[in-house]
This record gives sequence, C-alpha cells and structure tokens, in this order.
Amino acid sequence: MKKCYSVLIALGGLALVASVAGAAAANRPPDSVKVGTACVDNALAVSSPVASSSSTLPILYASSRHSNSQNGSLYSIDLTTVVATKIGDFGFVINGLAYDSDNNILYGVDGGFGVSINHLFRINIETGLATPIGPLGSINFWGLAYDPTRHQLFATDATSLYTVDSNTGHATLVGPLSPPTAAPQELTFDPFTNTLFLGTEGVVNNIDVNGLNIVDRDTAALTFLGTYKADGPPNLFNNVRAIEFDPVQRMLIGIDFGGPLLIIDSSTGAATALREIVTPNNGFFGMAFVTQSARGEIFKIETTGTEYCGDFDFTKFNPSNNVDLWVRLDSNTQLTVSLTSNFVGGTTFPMTGLFYLAKAKTASFVGGVLFADLSYATIQGTATFNKLGEVTKLTGTFIQKEVLRVGCFSSGTFKSVQKLN
Repeated sequence: MKKCYSVLIALGGLALVASVAGAAAANRPPDSVKVGTACVDNALAVSSPVASSSSTLPILYASSRHSNSQNGSLYSIDLTTVVATKIGDFGFVINGLAYDSDNNILYGVDGGFGVSINHLFRINIETGLATPIGPLGSINFWGLAYDPTRHQLFATDATSLYTVDSNTGHATLVGPLSPPTAAPQELTFDPFTNTLFLGTEGVVNNIDVNGLNIVDRDTAALTFLGTYKADGPPNLFNNVRAIEFDPVQRMLIGIDFGGPLLIIDSSTGAATALREIVTPNNGFFGMAFVTQSARGEIFKIETTGTEYCGDFDFTKFNPSNNVDLWVRLDSNTQLTVSLTSNFVGGTTFPMTGLFYLAKAKTASFVGGVLFADLSYATIQGTATFNKLGEVTKLTGTFIQKEVLRVGCFSSGTFKSVQKLN
C-alpha cells in the first residue's frame, strides 16, 4: 500500500474515497484506512476539486425606480433567463449598490430624488429593507463600490470621488473627478485587475462620454476608455445607469435603463446587448453580485461504483459497503474533506478551485489531482443552490487510478445525502 493513501484520497476530492470503498467491498479490514499528515509533502495537487466555490455562488441584485414615483425596489436577476424578480420595496430610490465581501453586507446609497435623505444604507437581501447607517455628508450620490483589496467603500456624487465609512456612513472626499465629466453613474470594482470603473452619461465639450472610465482611487483622476455604443448609432446605449463586475465570468456587465442587459468590454467600453430584462419596473440604477460567505456547511457524501484490479477482478461498492465521506464548505475558495464526521485532525484535507454557472441555481464543477507517484483522480459534477447562494446538494462522477492500490482503478458516482448543519 502507499504510505499516505488515506490523505491522498481526501486530497482527491468528493468521491475519491471510492477506492477505500472498494477495499471495504473486498473485505479488507477497516484499520486499513490509515490517516497521516506526512502525505501532504508527497502529493502534487495539479487541479483541486471545486465544490467549495459552489457553496457561495454569487447572485445578482439590482435596485430600481418605479415608473413615475419616488419609490424603488430590490430585485434579483436570473442571468440565464434575464428575468428580474422583485424582493421588496425600499420606500425610496436606492441609486448605487455595493457588496462588502469581507463582512457579507449589501450597501446602498440614495440621492437625487424627492424623498432622498442622502444616507448609506444596509440592505436586507431577503426582504429589501434598507436600514440607514448614517448621513453621507453630501448630496446626489449615485455610484457605490467595495474594494476588497483595501477593504473600502468608494462612492461618487455629481462631481467627486469619496471613501465611505461603512460604520457611520460618513463620506470623505478623495478629490474632484478629473477631467470633469457629465453625470457620473454607477461604480464597480474588478479585484482581479485591481481596477475601479465608473460609468458616465452625457456630453462634455461636444464629446460623447456615455461610456466607461477607470478611476484612480487615490486622486480621482479619470481615464475615459470609450463609449458604450462604439461605432453604433448616436442613441445606442446612451442611458446605462448600472454597471457591475461579474466575479464568475470575470467581465463587466451593464443595464441600459429600461433596456437590455449588456456585456461591456473593460478595455474599450464597447457594449454588446444580450437580452431584454423581463421586469415590470422602469429601470435599474445599481447592481451588485452578492456572494454569501460560506457558513461551514457540512455534507455527508456517499459513493457508488466499481473497482477494477485486473482481468475479471472487479468489486462493486455502494452506500451499504463503502466508506463514508464528509465535506465542509469553509470559504469562497476552500472546502475541507474528511473521513470522520467530526473532522478529527489528521483525517482531513483542504481543497481549492473554481466553478462555472450552468443554470439559474446550478453550477458545474470539474477537478482532479495528480500525485507524485503519478496516481491520479478526477471528478466532475453539479452543485445546486438556493436563492441565497447556499449549496443544498452535490452530485457528480469520478474516476481514479492507483490512488489506493497499484494496478487498480475505480469509477462511479457521488452525491450528498445529508446536510448536517
């Protein structure tokens, strides 16, 4: 046997304990499952499984203004169907939205409408209730974004860039937007390129500035990248109030007010229309992807499959004779796999990875591991989640070669059978 097979199996992922299950089916003694930490240095993880990210799938939220009124609402937007679903009313209009990924809080700012009180708000994503935190100290705020690299909220009013204290709501001037621009709209931050983007509307010195800008977070200097319409007709995409960085696809999206969902080129500003958003409201002012922080959810995993160790030498295993496996979702990028339900030290191993949205409430993931002795295992599967982005079910398939025994491989399926917390 390989001296570190038990930890290697844990490293392999959600269902790669199947080869241990094969051992159970072959009536090998339970104490053959030995766990140690020395294996870590002997394993080369090439591509770790990815269900941990699936535990915190981002949901797109948007703030709207009701037609011909001073009221607005919080919506969630299904990017597959482009249907906007109303969650609840604010009682006023929220212009900008931003999600604080460090503290798991959705913030909003109001300004520019009759009942505005020019405050920073904390927004309940389940009800739409906007609770005032404190006065911003200025008026007509439109843009709001959270920079996780500096752990800082940024906001714009009609002329300037500010930092915002998330505890008090107070806005501190960074500087006037320079060169001056027309009608600053929504802000958004790309953490992968460390870039703060600002959308603008209107015309300055006979120049169309309905487009995308980069904002210097230290000086408020603007770099205009280009118009949303590119070479299109003059009235194309001239009312883009909401822009947001998609952390899954790593691209900018926008909404032409009362019009279609857009993909925006982050280097040129050029926008491409996808589909009209299905909603009864008058249009959207702000957007934010909310990624609920993992709550340490624990799932029990079962495996079913067959282990092959030579010609006519195979053993089937299933939940009645395999070895149980547990998975704990730790963060946006990590899960812990365990051979014990209470995650005893030495029986666990962390994994990190990526995922891709496939449907409104489904993500597909694929992963694998290659060990120093060239044994390997791969998985692919589906994570199902609820409206808060919490994973409710994991299913998929696996294959492994010589993870447990030289000359043997196994393949099969895995699924979560119980959520323990």
